[in-house]
Amino acid sequence: MGMIYKRGKVFWIKYYGGAKPIRESTGTAKQKQAERFLNDREGRVAIGAPALPRLERIRFAEIADALIKHYQVTGDRQLRDV
Repeated sequence: MGMIYKRGKVFWIKYYGGAKPIRESTGTAKQKQAERFLNDREGRVAIGAPALPRLERIRFAEIADALIKHYQVTGDRQLRDV
């Protein structure tokens, strides 16, 4: 059984994957959307499916590449400073 709680304006969820508690931001300030998010996560745990990654997550390598391109285009800083 999971739970929903609010941190600031955004709802967070806590559920268990095996014996391990998992806390995750829902990214929404709407309680109904947070409940649906929690139900999805609990359903995936129940059938043993992996939790899907959030679409808005971005990898460090992508950010680093974007920063390097920014420095090359604007010339704000030397590339070696990166």
